This record gives sequence, C-alpha cells and structure tokens, in this order.
Amino acid sequence: MFSRLRLGYVKTGLVMMCALMAASLFANGSEEVAGSANSAKTRKISVMLFDRGNVPNEAGTIQDNKWTNWIHDQMMEAYNIDVSYFIMPRSEEIAKVPILMASNSAPDITYHYGTNNIINWFNDGGIYDLNPYLSQYGQDIVANLGDDVLLDGRTTEGEQYAIPTKRSTITKFNVFIRKDWLDKLGMDVPETVDQLYTALKAFKEEDPGHVGKDQVIPYWPGYMTEYSFLKNTDPASYAASYVNHWQYLDPGYKDSLEWQNKLYNEGLIDPEYFTDKGNARLKEAFVTGKLGYFEQNVNFNMKTNYGSLLKNLQKNVDGAEFVSIAPIRNVNDGKVYNPVYPPSGGLSFVPKSSRNPEACVQYMNFIAGDGGFHVYFGFEGEHYNLVDGVPVAIDGDYNARDKDWINNDLALTFGMTEELFIKSVVKSFPGYESYVEDNYANALAGVHLNADHQPYDQEVNDLSAAVKKVHSDYQVKLITCRPGEFDTIWNEYQDEMEKAGSDRIIELRKAMYGLD
Repeated sequence: MFSRLRLGYVKTGLVMMCALMAASLFANGSEEVAGSANSAKTRKISVMLFDRGNVPNEAGTIQDNKWTNWIHDQMMEAYNIDVSYFIMPRSEEIAKVPILMASNSAPDITYHYGTNNIINWFNDGGIYDLNPYLSQYGQDIVANLGDDVLLDGRTTEGEQYAIPTKRSTITKFNVFIRKDWLDKLGMDVPETVDQLYTALKAFKEEDPGHVGKDQVIPYWPGYMTEYSFLKNTDPASYAASYVNHWQYLDPGYKDSLEWQNKLYNEGLIDPEYFTDKGNARLKEAFVTGKLGYFEQNVNFNMKTNYGSLLKNLQKNVDGAEFVSIAPIRNVNDGKVYNPVYPPSGGLSFVPKSSRNPEACVQYMNFIAGDGGFHVYFGFEGEHYNLVDGVPVAIDGDYNARDKDWINNDLALTFGMTEELFIKSVVKSFPGYESYVEDNYANALAGVHLNADHQPYDQEVNDLSAAVKKVHSDYQVKLITCRPGEFDTIWNEYQDEMEKAGSDRIIELRKAMYGLD
C-alpha cells in the first residue's frame, strides 16, 4: 500500500533525499499527509492533460490508464478528491485555453504557456491568488519547487497567480559527430565552422566508414548551426529577436542559411532531408552508419523512446563511435553559445470558475512530492531500483511503454532537482555512464542563452503563427536553392516575413526588454 507520509526533501545531500523519498513512497505506513484536510464531502476537480497522440495500444486511453487511475485512487483515499482529466491536444493549447477562459469552461487546474495571458486573466479577477491555499495545503510545492521557480508565477506584489513547472534539467540540445571517422582521418574534433566544413568534406570524399561515397550523409540540418553565426549574443538582444519555437530573427541567420546552402549544393546534406517526418529518415541514416554530424535533443542517441540509436548503430557497424561535442564556436567572437531552457516551464493555475481551489492545491502538492516521484520514476522493483540512493531504470523499453509516454505531463509540478535527474539518467545506461555524463556536460557548455520563458504579448501570439509558416516555407527553399538564387529568395523571405508581422514582433519584444 502506498503510504501517505509527507515527503520531506532535504538539500544537504542527494543520497539522503532519494532515500527519504523512496522510504516515504513505499513504507507500509498509515499516517496521512500533513495538511491533507481529508474532507467528509467528496470534492471534484478536473485537471488539464495533454494528448500527444502517443498512447501505446495496450495502455488504455489518455484519460483512463494505469497512471491516471492510480492518481485518482490515491487522491480519493488521502483527500476524498475525485480527479478527472480534461484532455487537450498538445498542438491546440495556446489557441484553446483563452477560449475556455473566456467561456468560463476551463478545467479546475489549467496549464498554459502564455504568461501574459495568465497575468491579464489574474488582473481581471479570473484566476485565484493561491497564496492562502499554499500556506495551508502546499507544503511540498513550496519546499520542493523553491522560491526561484515559484517567482515565475508570482506578481511583483507577491500574489501567486500560478504554479510553474520545475524543469528537471535546463539542457536542450547536443551536437553529435562520428568520432571514429575523425580518428581514421587523423582529424581532431572540430571547434570552428571552418574545421567542421573540412571534416564534412573529408567524410564525403574519403568515406572513412566505407558505406559508399554516394551513401554518406556528412551533415543534417539542425537547431544549433545558427548559434555559430549569431550576432545578437547579449541576453536581452537575443531574447528580443526570438519570434517562435526554435526561431530567431538574428542578423547572423542569413549567414547560417547560406553556409548550409553551400553544404547542400556540394552534396553534404541528404537531398530529401526536408521530407523527414518524426526524424525517421535521420534515425535510419544514423543506425545504418551513413550519418556524420547532426544536432538534436540532449542525449537523443541514447534514449529508449527515440529508439536506442547508439546501441543499434554499434550492433550494425563494428567500431562505430558517435559522440557529443561542445557546440561549434561562433564565427564573430569565437565563443561557444548554448541555448538552454529556463528553470521553469509552463504554468498551472486555478480559474475562478473552480469551486474547489483548495482541492486543486492539494492535488498539485501531492504531485510536487510523493505523487510526482511515483508517477515519474514508477514502482521500485518494477520500474527502477535504488542504486546509491538514485532511482535507476530496470528496463528502459518497458518504462517507455508503461509510463514514459505520460509521466512528464502528469508530473508537471514535481520538484525534482537537476542533480537527481541527471544522476538517474546516467545510471540508467550501464556501460555508457561517462558517455551520458558527457552529453549533459556538452549541452551545458559555454554561454547559456534563453528566450523561451519571457512573457508573450497577446499580439505576439496572434502574429506568430503566420510568421512561423513563412519561416518554415522559406527555410527549406533557402537551404536547397541554387547558390545564384539565394539572395533573391532571401529578399522574398524578408518581404513575406515583414508582411506576416515579424518586424512588429521584434518591436514588441524590444519594448519588453527596454531596448531601443
């Protein structure tokens, strides 16, 4: 039986923290959570939950599965709270939440990325100040998220209008390269754009992997190349040039596209890369040993939910070594720039249409401590074992099918430390511990740049969809066009971006950061 002992996080040591968490989770105790206020009357709350279209066939449905049912039973037993889930397609959240708020039909716990929207709803009296409830029912929220995270959901007057998600890590991307190919060619790991170009040319012309020169794919367009050409490198200027997901209107962006256009026309990029859906084409090139260099999510080639790519490559190609490296240095100042996430993500808030705000805080408090640990890591002995006080996955493939498809979305307010997260991930890949450590270290190398978490003006949100479409259409054109056509298409791109509202977005974001 799951114990309702209150989980006490301690900051004096990771091992002690994990041991306390595990003991609290799985001891056969009967003591109730401090401040549980188990009401004689059943209270109902609805909680927004993303539908990502990734439910395994055997898992049930997004709202009726092992984990939603487990949370429901725990909340009924501990608090007499009847939890149901309001399903939101992930791609529709930004557009639909304002509609739900306008019609007073938002779920009792609503999750949203539009910070300015939430602030406006709070100022208009449409959202609860959660401070009175946190003091009585939110001990684990306060202790485990910490003030740095909670500040991102607090007004300057101290009102807590939302509970931010605490990111388990701020790391974002890795740069990967075939180290065994470099070794065969007698080359060092590239640090500059020129060194990288020389290596990519050698990958194609020398074919160190013996896959056939016509089969080698030296380079795959990714997220990090533009950071090697970035010109707005101070934090405010960088953030002001942020327009949409992965998209920056920086003066150096043209240079990064022109460089990739050169690679494409020299046959160093898969000619059909832009048709790739869900990274299927990239993964195939990776595991068959054809790929030389690419940029993707941190630890991408190790994760089981991405296909355990490195292990499959090494099964297929004897001696293959694909390693992460620090990002390629910036051509303008020679520094390494790394995009990172902010310490907090989206925001959970309670609309005034909710009749049970105290129950909502009790739910978020449960997830911030015992409940979130359990949903995220699973059951000891089934999903993980404790190794030196750190939860270590027993079977990554099983976890991917059983819980990993939903655990992040259910554990939104879980207060995990980055140290615990990385140690747990590292220990989950026996034989690759130092490799995974290097992945996270390289994702944290250099100067950190972050623009994701700044409040969005509603006008920015309204303009972003059109700007994003223009950007997506022209990015492929600019990389794949003939060199002599580049400047003409670039000018068309600038005109279309301006028509879609890019200049207005930059104007609004400069004002947000106090820039001229």
